[in-house]
Amino acid sequence: MSVVTYFPGRGIYREPAYLEGKEVGKEEGAIEAKAAVVVRVLELRGIEVSQDVRERMAGCADPVLLDRWLERAPTATRAEALFEQPSTVGQAPAPIPAPASEPAAADSLPQTRQD
Repeated sequence: MSVVTYFPGRGIYREPAYLEGKEVGKEEGAIEAKAAVVVRVLELRGIEVSQDVRERMAGCADPVLLDRWLERAPTATRAEALFEQPSTVGQAPAPIPAPASEPAAADSLPQTRQD
């Protein structure tokens, strides 16, 4: 006699909803953890983190923005500096990239002497 395991309710609407909820929970947990890491980096550097800054980070749901804050945290001089736009005043403009070089035409190559 063989044993068959069967999950009651398998394939009905509850199973996909349950599995989707687990994925959403993982993503939210990762975002919360990233915000906590930003705060921790600032604290380890001896920078005071106000309750307003903590709430702003905890309320952020944008992982790209949290990544930007995490990149700025090791060099920030104060916690509020994470939220400021980088200043371009007094900085040289970014260099314009050189155009891709085109292959030299045959008539522009140096001529070799044939004697």
